[in-house]
Amino acid sequence: MPTDWDEVEELTPILRCKEGGLIYDYAWYPGMSSAVPASCCFASTSRGSPVHLWDAYTGELRCSYRAYNHLDEPESAYSIAFDTHGEKLYCGFNKMVRVFDVCLPGRTFEERPTNLKRMGQAGFISCIAFGPPGVYAAGSYCKTVAVYSTSDGQLQFILHGHQGGVTHLQFSHYKISGNTNAIVTVWDLRTPPFYLDDLGAIMKPGLFFKDHRDCVNGVSLHPTLPMYATASGERKFCNLSDDDDSLFVMPEANKSDNSLRLWWVPQEESSDAC
Repeated sequence: MPTDWDEVEELTPILRCKEGGLIYDYAWYPGMSSAVPASCCFASTSRGSPVHLWDAYTGELRCSYRAYNHLDEPESAYSIAFDTHGEKLYCGFNKMVRVFDVCLPGRTFEERPTNLKRMGQAGFISCIAFGPPGVYAAGSYCKTVAVYSTSDGQLQFILHGHQGGVTHLQFSHYKISGNTNAIVTVWDLRTPPFYLDDLGAIMKPGLFFKDHRDCVNGVSLHPTLPMYATASGERKFCNLSDDDDSLFVMPEANKSDNSLRLWWVPQEESSDAC
């Protein structure tokens, strides 16, 4: 690691893809290999647009996946994720996950409601992650994470414990997620859930901690080392103070975090930041 960050050359983008609005989410094709140009692609979703599949070499648009609601109105996905084989594209909406066949662009999709008759997972599906074979997890802005079967979308259990909307998910033996109130929450998936008559299978978090001042919008696990990274940042506005003489701005009252932090986990019961 360099000791003088001023000597580090600034990274420059090698590819730009222009979306029409605010970008909600993106996902790399899981089977990407530079030796197979057809596999070098990624998907993105943005406000007011369908899900787009982009060529990772040229930046050209390959195809679009269009979702429509029950009124036949187009809807934009808030989150997207490829399944582990890269055959299906899962898209999150309000109380709904829609599943596209990657080989069939257009408007052909399967609907999987997440909340029926006020039972299940409510709210906008803000993030999706695939873990052990046969299941996937979906996070919601209603402070819940639910685990579903990939075969039919059947709800397996719900994880409670977030104090804000869930913004990112990732699997290991643990499930780690970030949310809008700057708290990182960890569940041990080897611990069996308990059951409530009204809510079904419930699992409580084993650990949660707050070391960011902003929304935790990204969590990533190292593939081989006991490390993970968290990213934070959110839009903030300066505080305006009004006195008898003038209107002035106090930017120091709303300092931003906007940081990327690495965490080392030497033992299961502790985690330290580096």
